[in-house]
Amino acid sequence: LAARYRFWRAESSSCQGAGQSSCYFLHKYLSLSESQKSRMEALDEPFRSKVNQLQAELSQRRDELSALLLEPNPVAENINTKLDEIAASQVELQKVVVAHLLKMKEILTPEQQERFFTMIIEELSPGGMSRHGYRREEGHHEPSEGGSDVQ
Repeated sequence: LAARYRFWRAESSSCQGAGQSSCYFLHKYLSLSESQKSRMEALDEPFRSKVNQLQAELSQRRDELSALLLEPNPVAENINTKLDEIAASQVELQKVVVAHLLKMKEILTPEQQERFFTMIIEELSPGGMSRHGYRREEGHHEPSEGGSDVQ
């Protein structure tokens, strides 16, 4: 969930150079009012800051795991401890993303909520295509043949 949401955020950040907000994709997809856009954007910076911090910590822990694995005689207990730290960081990141999604939900109308969470659920489901006509495998975000382009 966290990874998919970050993908949308990274994808939409390309709109910033064109004078669009970082939430452009979601704004367009959900047909947000100006008031909703402003409220969403106010949530974005603190969220991104926290996510960046957690990603840096996760990256550091993964580097530490790599160093443990490269030791001439790795100690399984140390590796398992590091794996537990990585898992805890991933859980914390997921919690931050879900909390952010719930704050976003408060801003949306019931119809927008349904569309937003349906999109998330479909994108996370196993298989090749989402209902939105995008290939999910290998991180691609391209319209499928016969799919609708919602960008």
